[in-house]
Amino acid sequence: MTNSTVPFQKIEDACRTTGLSRYYLRRGCKSGEIPCIMSGRTYLIDVAALLDKLHKEAAGGDTNGPQS
Repeated sequence: MTNSTVPFQKIEDACRTTGLSRYYLRRGCKSGEIPCIMSGRTYLIDVAALLDKLHKEAAGGDTNGPQS
């Protein structure tokens, strides 16, 4: 299923939805940089949160929140 309205997608589906590579998504999931959850051994990516994060980064916004 490649519907972008589905909140969580497997890496392969998120790859088609976002245009990002499987390698980039898998590496980001493992490092914690991409918003995801695990179901067994499968990463499920929160595509809406990922796209929001990428848009903020592209706009030059700080995605880490306020720093003290």
